[in-house]
Amino acid sequence: RTPSSAGLVEPSPFFPNDSEGAGVRADTACAQLVASAAELAASAAGSALLRHAMDVGGTTTALGIAAALAGSICKLVRSPHACRLLGQLVSCVGAENSACIAMELCTNAPQAAANVHGNAVVCQLLECDAAAPSTQALIDYVLVGDAAALCRHKFGHRVAMAI
Repeated sequence: RTPSSAGLVEPSPFFPNDSEGAGVRADTACAQLVASAAELAASAAGSALLRHAMDVGGTTTALGIAAALAGSICKLVRSPHACRLLGQLVSCVGAENSACIAMELCTNAPQAAANVHGNAVVCQLLECDAAAPSTQALIDYVLVGDAAALCRHKFGHRVAMAI
C-alpha cells in the first residue's frame, strides 16, 4: 500500500496484499525498490515505499538501500522525506552498519547539523550509538566550526543537546 495525495492508502504494485502474496513476491518487490532507492528517496511516496520495504525485508533490504544511497547522503539530508528514511535506516541497521551515512555527512557536517531536516539524522546517529567511531568523527567535524553558533542555531541546538 502507498500513501495517496489525499493521505489515504492505496494498493501498491510493489507489495501484494497479505492474502495474495507469498514471501517470494515481497522479496522481489523489495529488490526492485532497492534498485531504485536513489531515485525514490527524496519523494514522499518513494520514501514511504522504501520505509515499508525495510519493514517487510528487514536488515538485508535496509543494507541494500544504504548501499544504493551511498554518495548522495549529503544531498538527501536536505529532503524531509529522505531524512525520515535515513533516520529509520539508522535505527534498522545500527550505527556500525550505518557508518557510511555518518562518514559521508562528515564532508558537510556543520551544514547538516544546522539543517532543518539534517539535524534529525545527526541526532539519530547519536541516539543509536554515540560511541561509534563514525559518529565520533561526525561530531568532531560538526564541532570544528563555531560551537557557540551551533548552540544558538534553531536546529543546531538540537544536535548540541544530543552531544
